[in-house]
Amino acid sequence: RTFEAILTAKLAHWDFVRPVATTRVLVDVGVEQGLAVGQCLGGSGVCADLLDKPDATVAAVQELRIVRNLMRLLGPDFPLGIEIGRRYHATAYGVWGFALMSSATFGDAVSVGLRYLQLTSTFCEIRPTLRGDDATLVIDDRDLPGDVRDVLVEITVAALITLQFDLDAANLPVKRLALKMKPPSYAGRFRTLFDATPEFGAAHNALTVDARCLDLKLPQRNALTRRRCEDECRRVLERHRRCDVWAWRVRRQLAGDPARGPTMDVLASDMGVSPRTLRRRLAKGGTDYET
Repeated sequence: RTFEAILTAKLAHWDFVRPVATTRVLVDVGVEQGLAVGQCLGGSGVCADLLDKPDATVAAVQELRIVRNLMRLLGPDFPLGIEIGRRYHATAYGVWGFALMSSATFGDAVSVGLRYLQLTSTFCEIRPTLRGDDATLVIDDRDLPGDVRDVLVEITVAALITLQFDLDAANLPVKRLALKMKPPSYAGRFRTLFDATPEFGAAHNALTVDARCLDLKLPQRNALTRRRCEDECRRVLERHRRCDVWAWRVRRQLAGDPARGPTMDVLASDMGVSPRTLRRRLAKGGTDYET
């Protein structure tokens, strides 16, 4: 598929499960700054053991709690979004990342990436536009909670640039980076890490590259691997959608009152099942819960 073929594609809202590997990145950033794992996970309902289960998933509301914990504990002058996003290499996303790496061209990688965006950890809607010599990814933050909006946008921007570098650092430079937020105290980190100086106070969050880059052949392209990876992306996404009903019900409970941190017994009672049944249903979908 071409870049133009996905211009009108409807992209998913942020309320979907995420691979635990990306949650592990959040915790690793906190631990590197001297926090305990328990401090990072506090109130999220994510148990530390889950971080070591490669096929596990975490609810969006749980990741939001972890992000809020890190914001509170590390303070406003720590470049949290940048530090998280720059660790989101293609390999952090599993098969989704390998689908990008094995794509024929940069445009193909963008296409498959957006098609299976629900296999990533993004909270932002990402909309591609093509105008003249500019190929732009607009990063829509309208539906994000206000207290975490800027950090989530930073994570998305840093992750997108990191993925560009993973695909072909030498030939995929950032042409323009626009951010709606005010300049943070660590604004210089964007230039240091990504060789890009953001335009702060912009009308939209957007990352632009030269449109000619869309046809750039990627150095690790492999048609067979790409086909296998995309098939697996499709299967994983279907599995998430089939098995996520019970996890969705739990995270709705948590979203209603995340500070309450209800026990498994309370959650099961609210849903009209036994704790054993609820735990089994969650485990079937690769989800665990601990208060």
